Amino acid sequence: MQDGEVLIPVNLPTEIQLRTRNIYDNKNMEGYECILMVDDEAQTVKATRQSTNSVACTLAKYTYKEPHQEMKVSLTVKWNHGNFIVDDIHEYTVTLYDCSINRRDCSECLSEISTRLPLNCGWCTGSRTCEVQNVCESEWWPHGTSNKCDFPTITDVFPISGPYEGRTQIIIMGTDLGKRTSDMRSVTVANTPCALQNERYEVSKRFECITGVSLPDESGAIVVQVQANHGAIQTATYRKQFIYRDPDVLDFTPKIGPKSGGTMVTIIGQYVNAGRNIKAYFGASSCHIDRTESVVNETHLLCTTTMTNATNSAKLSIYFDGAERLAPDYKTFVFTNDPEVSSFYPMTSMISGGRAINVTGQYFTSIQRPKMFVNAGKLFVSLSTVSTFVRLTYLQETNFLTKLKKRK
Repeated sequence: MQDGEVLIPVNLPTEIQLRTRNIYDNKNMEGYECILMVDDEAQTVKATRQSTNSVACTLAKYTYKEPHQEMKVSLTVKWNHGNFIVDDIHEYTVTLYDCSINRRDCSECLSEISTRLPLNCGWCTGSRTCEVQNVCESEWWPHGTSNKCDFPTITDVFPISGPYEGRTQIIIMGTDLGKRTSDMRSVTVANTPCALQNERYEVSKRFECITGVSLPDESGAIVVQVQANHGAIQTATYRKQFIYRDPDVLDFTPKIGPKSGGTMVTIIGQYVNAGRNIKAYFGASSCHIDRTESVVNETHLLCTTTMTNATNSAKLSIYFDGAERLAPDYKTFVFTNDPEVSSFYPMTSMISGGRAINVTGQYFTSIQRPKMFVNAGKLFVSLSTVSTFVRLTYLQETNFLTKLKKRK
């Protein structure tokens, strides 16, 4: 029978007391054992009958492999040296926990958000780890201590620049950045207040804020003020400076592509990497920017056109965290009809390759990376399929020449 949650810290010898019924003092009912199923493996310890209504799992250390702060496991009692199971219709469970997992600093350890109070975790000052008191061999700080944790530190910031109009949502990461959002007293970016986004706060290690309006090329430190355990204000300053930029779009290439999309456009300008959320459009059609894949720096930005229904000229507009910038009016992108193949000649070739093929159709020059392949006697022109059998040697609007490679 289970009255409530049973909490057991790992690596600390613990005796588990179980409330039972009808455990009689009988020589035929000896050899009690407690079995905890942890990581699909049985951890077995001896147990003793203390009374008709009580069994104790003897003092033992428990552990688990998974990197979880807590792990709920089942506990079964057997007797006659494991031959019989004590009936348990309620499925007795035990919660094993490790204070040190994902609590890498004092603030994470002592926060009631990341560490619930019943666990009795605290900060061990000697080992600089989060532990239960009985494991700590030096001074130990519990929840609610007036002792101050280490000064906050900022380890990383993204992005490190943004448009001077503001509205850049900055990610700031570090250690000991408070135990709760109310500990975050102020954030300034180049002497401009940055509005904390409470819903984006992660105890001690990460938060986000939105920059305010500044001036072009204004730069300065990122400064965070945190209220410590004892009520005093502690300050962290990032090693790099944030710069407010005035992005400028000068040109882009190519300036033509099929309306089905897929054209990779290189955008040229100044400070075109400013901000976190950068969006590009040709007219009303988006041009997808993937900062994890593309080369993005102060002077170059890559985007890939998407499908549009229109075949017309479109102006380029880019939004840097909502701040709009336009390419010069005389520089436009032309969406053409998709390429069409009307005929090709000759229609046969030896398998060793080397045969030139003349392909006739429309809108071939709108293809950025033309490719062609032959499969089972059929010819295909593709915007993206890698050609393993055909090498393109000449391209114009209505005609191109190819040469077949030897088929492997």
